[in-house]
Amino acid sequence: MDLKAFSVRFAAEKNASYREYDDLISVFVLRLPDARYQTVWARIFIHPDYNSQIVHISSKICTTDQPIDYALLLASISNYIHTRFVIEENFLKAEASFFLENVNEAIITEMIMEVATTADLWEKNITGQDIQ
Repeated sequence: MDLKAFSVRFAAEKNASYREYDDLISVFVLRLPDARYQTVWARIFIHPDYNSQIVHISSKICTTDQPIDYALLLASISNYIHTRFVIEENFLKAEASFFLENVNEAIITEMIMEVATTADLWEKNITGQDIQ
């Protein structure tokens, strides 16, 4: 699958802004309900344990100095199909990943949208703002 070509089509279909950093990184700013926006990154890398191309989708929720109810956050994971939560570089993030060779465009679209809406929901719940 050509992630760059998919990214251009996805952005057009979702009326999102799209920026290609290079052949391995795509960035989307998605318009969500209630006039909110969420930035989502898609990066391709070689997974060291599997020696396969992985696409990593991520979106920042908030900084970790916010009042985060981690028990509630972890309990909510069962509500999502693809999304998990991570802490990276002092940010709480929503993310998903997949093997590039084993996925189709419908699933990638579903994953990007789930990560974006999940990140936005938790950003709103935690900060009350539209930051990311």
